[in-house]
Amino acid sequence: MGNLEFSPDEVRKEKIVKVIIVIGLVVAIFVFSIIFSLFNGGYDKIHKNVYIQNISVSGMSQEEAKEKLSKIYETKKLNKIILKHNDFEMPISYEQLGITRNFNDAVDMAYGIGRKGNIVTNNYRILFSCFLRKNINLEINIDDTSINNAINDVQSKLPDVTIQSSYYIDGSNLVIKKGVDGVEINKDELKSNIIKNVNDFNNVNGEIEIPVIEKKADNIDIKKIADEIKKEPKDAYISKDPLEVHVEQDGVELACSIEDAQKIIDEKNESNENNDGNANNNGNANNGGNENKNSDGNVNNDNNANSEESQDKDEYVIPLKITHPSVTVESLGNEAFANKLATYTTNYDASNVNRNNNLVLASEKLNGTIVKPGEEFSYNKTIGERTIASGFKEAKAYAGGKVVLDVGGGICQLSSTLYNAALLTNLDITERHNHYFLTSYVPAGRDATVSWGSVDFKFKNNRKYPIKIESKAGDGVATVSIYGIKQDDDNTVLIDSKVTSIIPKKVEYVKKSSGVSERSGEDGATSETYKTLLKNGIIVSKTLISTDTYNALSQIILQ
Repeated sequence: MGNLEFSPDEVRKEKIVKVIIVIGLVVAIFVFSIIFSLFNGGYDKIHKNVYIQNISVSGMSQEEAKEKLSKIYETKKLNKIILKHNDFEMPISYEQLGITRNFNDAVDMAYGIGRKGNIVTNNYRILFSCFLRKNINLEINIDDTSINNAINDVQSKLPDVTIQSSYYIDGSNLVIKKGVDGVEINKDELKSNIIKNVNDFNNVNGEIEIPVIEKKADNIDIKKIADEIKKEPKDAYISKDPLEVHVEQDGVELACSIEDAQKIIDEKNESNENNDGNANNNGNANNGGNENKNSDGNVNNDNNANSEESQDKDEYVIPLKITHPSVTVESLGNEAFANKLATYTTNYDASNVNRNNNLVLASEKLNGTIVKPGEEFSYNKTIGERTIASGFKEAKAYAGGKVVLDVGGGICQLSSTLYNAALLTNLDITERHNHYFLTSYVPAGRDATVSWGSVDFKFKNNRKYPIKIESKAGDGVATVSIYGIKQDDDNTVLIDSKVTSIIPKKVEYVKKSSGVSERSGEDGATSETYKTLLKNGIIVSKTLISTDTYNALSQIILQ
């Protein structure tokens, strides 16, 4: 069979037909593009199936899209982020997280779909948008430092947070407080959940369950503590050229061996275990705490006695050997603390006897404290644990989001007064937490709450010379002053705080039979606090030092 052959004319005709078809297709596409372009040329809205942050902006003008996104964002911002753990709730504001967003760029990108290319690509992008969804992500930024600080602040306020063992020196005794098992926040997971919530514009509910991990308190390491507290005695002195003040140092060491100190801890633990067992046996034998008479005829209550004993069962007292130096900084005279660097005063109701007692006692413990250069001051370590035995009394305080009676209640006013004096001295604040509710004695953003074993107020002496804290409380006035030596690089410090939003109080209706008292309640607030440094009247810097959230205290109406 022969091969099929085409004549030159037939080949030429076939090529011509193909060229005509291609030209036809190009012309058809061009004509279609022109017609499609003319049809859409007057359309000034965002095209179909276009989304920003998974929110449809199709058929909207640029201004309408911005307005829609802004409303959703402002609703989320107003609702805040509510972090929850069991009965604990804590709001976090968007300002507190340092959130910034850019609607303009996202809307411009949305509007540019079908408009930024040539006539062909524009038309086909418009055509494809009828069938394929296009989502544009907003540029939302969360300051990493701010979110980490917020999470750390939440952890410090969790009611069941793990409390590590702590210690302080009380006279010639080392007092060690055993830690308490609890939980700690899974910070990476919470951080991820907060970022997801902020970015989810389809969910204006800001509630997030705090992810926690069971965490046991570390065992007491007596050798490590002994090494940390051990110091050799040193005399105070002043050197010249350059002028330097050297603070005295007490010699401190355990008055017993490490082995004997460990025995004190072990024996106390064994004693507590036995007491717990005896308490249970006594409770059973006496039918849950019946009263027994001793030989004098006085009434004892076994459960009460054991309850009091159990209050301090996790505290261990180990004797110390203290060696005092011959020369103290106080004996050097005013030359060591010649200048008043800053002072701050707050007022309180002196008729509240217990609160006045606590403030006076705490002020006496704080007064005369000297902080060396580079040394970190701790309010809790300086004041010590607030107990009835140490002279503190019950007074109103904030705890777990409630107003309660607490031993040592009111001394947060002194820590807040000290905080302001430290700010005005331009010291380096290393730990500070705001109250759950607004306080009456300092403006919003200028308080510093404390709680033994968990929440502390700390600062570091970042000056060249030691500083001395003088404090006094009484007759409704608490004053803290900081003395030292002025330096050439000192600046004038201005502290300015402002309320950025009000959190309205809720109204709760409670039955009269519940035993709850009526109260008017208080609004909450968010605030920003700035520190401005001036040199010869000229602003050197202005820094945002804190963003704080204060919860509203519900109004209670009895029915």
